[in-house]
Amino acid sequence: PVVLEGRIYVAIGQSPIHGRGQGALSCIDAATGEIVWQSTLVDRTLCTVSIADDLLYIADLSGQLHCFDAASGKRWWVHDVEQQVWAASTLVADGKVYIGTEGKKFWILKAGRDKELLWQGRVDSPPITVAAHQGRLYVPTQRGLYVYKAGQGGWKD
Repeated sequence: PVVLEGRIYVAIGQSPIHGRGQGALSCIDAATGEIVWQSTLVDRTLCTVSIADDLLYIADLSGQLHCFDAASGKRWWVHDVEQQVWAASTLVADGKVYIGTEGKKFWILKAGRDKELLWQGRVDSPPITVAAHQGRLYVPTQRGLYVYKAGQGGWKD
């Protein structure tokens, strides 16, 4: 779960080894334990949500990346990343949403209420949850760790 401003955001779903199936994304009031909103528009997932600028991003096992309003639960958009997402939570940094898939694809979308694909490409092995720190993007995969430096025109090796 992620806790932000007195709310707990958590997604549930049975283990992906059992295949696709119904999931749920919930926003819970941390003080009362009451559900503020809940969405069943997500498939089962093991991913953690990312929240930036009042928007929540989460990927699910069916290969859908979702953008929700963190306060109301309204879904702004969904993007098909074409393959399952199992061990990679989203990262929001520098106005971008980063996500990797089990099929060795890596996606970068613009963060915001309007869906905009910025880049999509392949990596040598399935990427796990990425991290960003001091102008660098860290992309762990099942074969190694790749570090990219922010530069004019994008990320450089």
